Amino acid sequence: MATSVLPTNLAFTLLSTLYLSFGLHNLLVSAPLVQRFGARPCLFLGSLVYVALELLYVVSLANADNEFLQWMLLVPASIFSGLGAAVLWAAQGPEPGLDDENSAVPPAEDGSPPPLLGQTFATIRNPKMIRLSALFYMVSLAQAFFSGSLPLFFHTDDTKGDLSKKLYLFAFIGCSNAAGSFLVGPLTDRLGPRAMVVAEAALHAATVSWLTFGDVVNRPVRLYAAGLALGFCQATLMNQIYKLLPLLFPGAGARAPAFSAYRFHGALASGACFLLSRMLLGSDGVPRMAAWAPLLLVFLVIEVAGVFAAMQLVATDREAEDVVPTAERQPTEESPLLGEGSDD
Repeated sequence: MATSVLPTNLAFTLLSTLYLSFGLHNLLVSAPLVQRFGARPCLFLGSLVYVALELLYVVSLANADNEFLQWMLLVPASIFSGLGAAVLWAAQGPEPGLDDENSAVPPAEDGSPPPLLGQTFATIRNPKMIRLSALFYMVSLAQAFFSGSLPLFFHTDDTKGDLSKKLYLFAFIGCSNAAGSFLVGPLTDRLGPRAMVVAEAALHAATVSWLTFGDVVNRPVRLYAAGLALGFCQATLMNQIYKLLPLLFPGAGARAPAFSAYRFHGALASGACFLLSRMLLGSDGVPRMAAWAPLLLVFLVIEVAGVFAAMQLVATDREAEDVVPTAERQPTEESPLLGEGSDD
């Protein structure tokens, strides 16, 4: 949305700065802050950062002719917004088994806080996380494309009309993403992540080809159709992340650093992708699909290979569990993705 209402260079810089700030603060700062001050105060303070950012957006839009002022206000604000977002993620404790009353990280048996930062660093380098990171990077690249670059295919002298069409495009993407979120889960349980990422990659590749070889500039119906497809693809990818992370890192103790590592990978990749997006614009301000298409297609292949490799590790872990005597086996969650006699 920022690329639709702000100067393009400023918008991509803000988005890149925001995600890079989120990634670094999520890794280094958010968990210690929540451990020190508790979840509820951090939820409140993190929300205030978002309110401040929205107010600065209003001031910036009211001074649309003063780009220097916009840079001075919004770049620092994006850094602090990254911090606020990281604290909110840590404070709301999305992982099961966290203390709902005060702390986003469960204490150790002796009452001392666990070394979450060290666990997160170790998880980032874990072979399982490295294989799955291909999926994170594809999500970030796709998000940078459909949320930052795709709206720029509306490019005429009618600024107000272009903005209206861009808003409709975001509505189509959002509706498709929401509908996909409901539909993809049961499909993944039935077919497994491998089949889902292959189908997603095929739909994604077809959409990228359509945008590359079709006449789509300033063609609302064609761009809305592409938005529907890309929104559904994004829902599919996000569903696979939330299905696979608990499989690869079972148990509350492993899941918290796993989600932190995922957010670190994803945020840094998003920051880099938004920065790259600015470089992939043509002289007319329209995205250069001759550059975007090979990049997206290569990452689609890497994404599929990464998920297949991650699922192979899941199957290997399951086989190892099967040879452990029942009395010695640790209790684990049942997964609908791994039925008897199936890798998926």
